[in-house]
Amino acid sequence: MTAETTVQKPQLGRKILPGIALLLSLLLLPFLDDAGDKPFFLAIFLSVWWQGWKIGLFMTFLSILLANYFSADSSLLPFNDFQDWQTLGLFGAIAILAGQLRRERQNLEQELVQLQAALQESEARFVQLSDLVPAMVWMAGTERLCNYFNQPWLAFRGRTADQEAGEGWMEGVHPDDYQRCLTTYTTAFDRRQRFEREYRLRRFDGEYRWVLDTGIPRFAGGGQFLGYIGSCIDIGDRKTAEAQVRQLYESLEWQVKKRTQELEAVNRDLESFCFSISHDLQAPLRQISGFTALLQTAAAASNLGDPEQHYLAAIAKTSTQASLLLQALLAFYRQNSYPLRYCFLDTRQLVQEILGQFCLSDRPIDWQLDGLPVVEADPILLRIVFQNLIDNALKYTRPRSHPQIAIGSLEQAEETIFFVADNGVGFNPKYTSKLFSVFQRLHSDSKFEGSGIGLASVRRIIQRHGGRVWARGEVEGGAIFYFSLPKRQRCPGPAVSLKTAS
Repeated sequence: MTAETTVQKPQLGRKILPGIALLLSLLLLPFLDDAGDKPFFLAIFLSVWWQGWKIGLFMTFLSILLANYFSADSSLLPFNDFQDWQTLGLFGAIAILAGQLRRERQNLEQELVQLQAALQESEARFVQLSDLVPAMVWMAGTERLCNYFNQPWLAFRGRTADQEAGEGWMEGVHPDDYQRCLTTYTTAFDRRQRFEREYRLRRFDGEYRWVLDTGIPRFAGGGQFLGYIGSCIDIGDRKTAEAQVRQLYESLEWQVKKRTQELEAVNRDLESFCFSISHDLQAPLRQISGFTALLQTAAAASNLGDPEQHYLAAIAKTSTQASLLLQALLAFYRQNSYPLRYCFLDTRQLVQEILGQFCLSDRPIDWQLDGLPVVEADPILLRIVFQNLIDNALKYTRPRSHPQIAIGSLEQAEETIFFVADNGVGFNPKYTSKLFSVFQRLHSDSKFEGSGIGLASVRRIIQRHGGRVWARGEVEGGAIFYFSLPKRQRCPGPAVSLKTAS
């Protein structure tokens, strides 16, 4: 006997039994005077409910035919007139509806079973996956109480799930972090928001470890709030490293501050020494210049030879250069002690006044002044900056038959950038870092005179204003010198009179 035959026999029995029940109910109707048609209609419903409306109705009509065939007195059976058949049709329709409802119920029950199985499988997969991840996973219901912890959490805590359930896990939170931890959680829970919190959690060995706890709300497909799910990671090593870095930074900051103070003290002493030397050397130089002038006068009267007169002229020139250098040094160091007096200054007017001080009638120069705004700066020191840069441009464009000098500015969000550009002899870009140092010159005195202090003064003044200086150039390709002035947080007022400021 095959398995298919075994399956078919119960199905055949399910189809035959309703028919037999219907037939018996019809044959018994003549003996149930008070019951009327109720037993038969009850048999119809049971047949439809048991087997479905199609086979149930088929068995109903088949039973009626068989009952009329086997009954000795068919007049005693129902459905012998039109009214009985109408009643049968009505009950048949009701039976069809009942059968459909039963089928839908069976389908829903089957879907429910499948959904429950899928849910159980999904929950089992979630538990397996959460136990495999290195993070500590937890879940909480709609009452804020935790109802699930994965194995890494339980292993970290050294406790059972029952011990951790509800608010049991809060027993492991460090007392200093407890209230902050709880407040963060309850606030986010009430607002249904994501949260992050760092706190110390006691490990199985009694050590408190820093953990980073992240939680997000869970919602059903229809938007129903289901609670929270979150994960914790041990950040104790990171916290230790951060503390070490912070301690190292504070130590380095203290050392840098101390070293800076020492360097400032040394720099002040050096500047004071240089200022004293520069001041004290002026008197001997004046004497040398004076005696040299007297010797030159006497030599002219005594017909001194050319070599001797050349020596005297060299001494006079050298002493004059030394005197000018000392004066420049004194001016350079005085700038450091000069207090800054900020005011609003029209840089276009300032540049035009400086240009008027230079004797430029013998040289046709193409000047371009563009975008020179009102700025807030010290008028005396800013005048020195422009004087030095313009003097540089005039000096290094002397070899040009058509010199061009442009002075302008560029507006930035936090600062105003000024520039002085020329088409002069330029400089080698690899020596740019030396341009703004004291006594650093990229051209010899025989070609271009200078003290080597002008650009150093520019840098010192701009640095005192909180700005910066830089330059670009090419050999025989001209040069551009830049400096910036920060925009101060005061409302601009009227520009100061330059004559008054001077």
